[in-house]
Amino acid sequence: MRKAVKRKIKISLIAVGSLVATMVIAVGGYVGYVMITYTRIEDNLTLPINGLGAQAIADVDLNDGVDPGTGNLFSISTYNIGFGAYNRAYDFFMDENDYLPAYVESHGGKAHTVGTHSRGLSSDATMTDTVGAIDTITSISTTYGQDVDFALFQEVDTDSDRSYHINQQALMEETFHSYDYVHASNYHSAYLAYPLNEPIGKNNSGISTFSRYHLESAIRKSFYVSKAFPTKFFDLDRCYSISKVAVGTTGKFLSVINVHLSAYDATGEIRANQFAELKATLQEEVAAGNYVIVGGDFNHDVIYDNPSFASEGAYINPDAQPAWYGNYEQQRPVKYWWNYLRLDPTDPNYDLKDTNMTFAAADNLPTCRDPSIPFQDENENGIIDNFLCVIDGFMVSDNVSVIQVQNINAGNETDGLGFAYSDHNPAYMQFKLEA
Repeated sequence: MRKAVKRKIKISLIAVGSLVATMVIAVGGYVGYVMITYTRIEDNLTLPINGLGAQAIADVDLNDGVDPGTGNLFSISTYNIGFGAYNRAYDFFMDENDYLPAYVESHGGKAHTVGTHSRGLSSDATMTDTVGAIDTITSISTTYGQDVDFALFQEVDTDSDRSYHINQQALMEETFHSYDYVHASNYHSAYLAYPLNEPIGKNNSGISTFSRYHLESAIRKSFYVSKAFPTKFFDLDRCYSISKVAVGTTGKFLSVINVHLSAYDATGEIRANQFAELKATLQEEVAAGNYVIVGGDFNHDVIYDNPSFASEGAYINPDAQPAWYGNYEQQRPVKYWWNYLRLDPTDPNYDLKDTNMTFAAADNLPTCRDPSIPFQDENENGIIDNFLCVIDGFMVSDNVSVIQVQNINAGNETDGLGFAYSDHNPAYMQFKLEA
């Protein structure tokens, strides 16, 4: 009897040991696979230019600085389409936040919010959101009387599990068929088996620039990224692209820079390094006499410390404060306290110091909502739950005159806040080039 019991115990132990060993081997093998396949994309990479953007910027297109009616009125948009996933019903597993204390009880005592999804809700939903995002940019002409001359996009998937292998770049190329275009990869992952309930999978994504004007050259420059394990495998291989259009007979270029800076950086180390790299490029471009425009998703609040709008988070003129600002139930993410651009020139840490660049942003609408929860008013009190901010916009050199900047309502939702196709709304700018 004892022998039989011992034998059963021995067999059980062997089975458990074999199972553990198998799991260790499998996990170790998977980690090895992810590490071996991880590579950073080459820095200063020349990008192939495709398309039919045959127009040129002529001397007559420049503003003479005397007659305000001279010079061509150019336009540019930027839109993070969130790989077609972030419609109003979507939340993302890497995002988390807290409700303001006054609203915790009305949410059933739930104070902390954490997203759950890593992939689009479905293939159909992802296609609908992708097409809707593209149509939002093409419909700008209805409101502003001209098609965009330059269209910048971020989080554009080409062949990804998370977006059901919908080639979003190809859809954009079909729409902007008369433009020149470049696509710079900033995410090329191995199969990522996390989160376990909905693995991200294998993904290829990037940032895209479309130009009605002929592009002379384009390069991809790498941003500093986290070297920590496992963050570097899940975050994007951040980058920015520089696309150049010749400006008449001046020998100068209009340099259009498409950026997507890091979002997850609890220490601020990544932010400091990325901005230092971007500033070096801006100083180089300005020193060459070029016209410089930076557009994209900065992943930093561009209103909070901007004298044009706010001072220490409170509007200088409360009567000018837009209805959406501060009118939400989530907290400003405290652990990302540094997560704003320092745009006050009197601040010794002014982010654009020594660049001859200024920031051009709008506050008529937010451009980003917190995706740790769906876009919602869960307790039905008439106040949106999600933290809202403006993190998308433009920087311009001193020889670029900004005529207007507006954030675009993506989706014409009934509350007027947009966010129908992405957790971002697009930003739009009209500008002139000074002779």
